[in-house]
Amino acid sequence: MYKIEKKHYGLYVTMQSLYSADEMKTYLQEKDRMLAQFDGPFSIIVDLRSAIPPDKRDEQLLEENHAHLREHGLQRMAIVVDSPVVQMQAKQILSNAGIRDRTRIINAAKFPDWEERALNWVLYAIEPESSSESTHIYEGAV
Repeated sequence: MYKIEKKHYGLYVTMQSLYSADEMKTYLQEKDRMLAQFDGPFSIIVDLRSAIPPDKRDEQLLEENHAHLREHGLQRMAIVVDSPVVQMQAKQILSNAGIRDRTRIINAAKFPDWEERALNWVLYAIEPESSSESTHIYEGAV
């Protein structure tokens, strides 16, 4: 199950639980349709706190889809995890897709203010690991 929300900066995606055989394809198609509505650069926040690692078939689909994000205007992406397995797999997918430099993975178990850190990364390029004393976040941003 997934949820995609259009935001002023791009998309806010929540991924949860198991996926049916075609659900990953449907998700990627819907995400691409929504991203096509943006004129210019966009950013994405992906909440994977309730997600389970994708199988090899879905992992390949994600890599292929993510590889095209840079060409289509990806400015920055924040991925929020709380599982070391999901974190390792996300790093691998992002590296293989060639967008690791634009993406930061935030461990929600380490940073309870993960949402603020994700927004500061996608909106202002403030590194999530840096001190949250100089944040620029504003209410209603997510």
